[in-house]
Amino acid sequence: MEPSCTILVSNTPLPSQKIGSWTTRIDRFNAQHDTIDYILSPNAQGSRYIFCKKRKFITWQPAVRAINLRYWVAMDYLQQLVKLSKTHSQLTVIVMDDVHLLEAIAGLKGRINASMKLIFSFHGFRLSISSKLQEQVDKVLFLTQLGYDESKNASQGFLPKIAIVGNAVDSKKFYPANSAEKKQLREKLGLNQNSAVFIWMANDRPIKGLAMFQQIAAHYSKVNAQYEFLVIGNAKPYKDDHCTYVGKIPNADLASYLQVGDFYLFTALTEEGFGLSVIEAYKSGNFVIAPKTGALPEVLDGLSNKLFVEDPKDLQEWIAKIEAAVLMSHSPITAAQANAIWPYEAWEQNFLNAITTDL
Repeated sequence: MEPSCTILVSNTPLPSQKIGSWTTRIDRFNAQHDTIDYILSPNAQGSRYIFCKKRKFITWQPAVRAINLRYWVAMDYLQQLVKLSKTHSQLTVIVMDDVHLLEAIAGLKGRINASMKLIFSFHGFRLSISSKLQEQVDKVLFLTQLGYDESKNASQGFLPKIAIVGNAVDSKKFYPANSAEKKQLREKLGLNQNSAVFIWMANDRPIKGLAMFQQIAAHYSKVNAQYEFLVIGNAKPYKDDHCTYVGKIPNADLASYLQVGDFYLFTALTEEGFGLSVIEAYKSGNFVIAPKTGALPEVLDGLSNKLFVEDPKDLQEWIAKIEAAVLMSHSPITAAQANAIWPYEAWEQNFLNAITTDL
């Protein structure tokens, strides 16, 4: 029997081509390190990857929920962990941002021969789990201090150990284009070289705030023809003359679309756990205007080319902040400055320390 192994659990296929997600940094980490021995996800690529699929709940009836979770929803993951527990004396299991899988796997503690250390990598802003589940989790990884503080206050104390690991944006992909590159990119998209270009990027669920961005674009179509509005990530076609819609963009090409912009409007109505696209856009040379909610004040702390909106549902406040940003005398960041903002290397060291020490 081998002494120990480290297992990463994901409901998203790994490796992944998903845009704007934690999967990018995890895939890079797994490619560069052998710290994680097995990856359980809806994919199988190489010896470390074991296919496991999370199924949908058949019913939410309280009387049968636990059975449903154990014998259907998380069945694949639990079966593989039981197998690994027969060949290893200790399992360190890292669950990536899925409370259902976390709950199911926590239920294995004391029911398998191997001892288990359970780590939860949380990517939201406010974590709310029962005290019983907290007792079964050894460590929670938070993206920001604000997120941990909010979670601690919401639960009136917090039982697991914690680590603030931050987030990461690849500086080799996301950096400001020089003037010649920016001109070429704008020509490719049919954007005016003399216009101020405003960008919105997300999936187009209502909570992500595309409707507000469209209202802003409609307002400026009447008062300023030198403003252009670019929408990245929309799944369905929209018919209006106020925005340029480019749909979903492959992850490898995403940075070049952000590099054409001057301003990035983050109009989401949620309390973001981090807001990764905000930093991707900032590092690509955009001035950011975002709500002063969730973890965004910490994420943007110390950065100069930004303004906060107090009420993200207020169209007039967005317009006022846009006018203020346009009038501000700000210099675009350099590639060297971009390299120092939430770099991958810092997250990598934080994550490595968090999953290997103090458990």
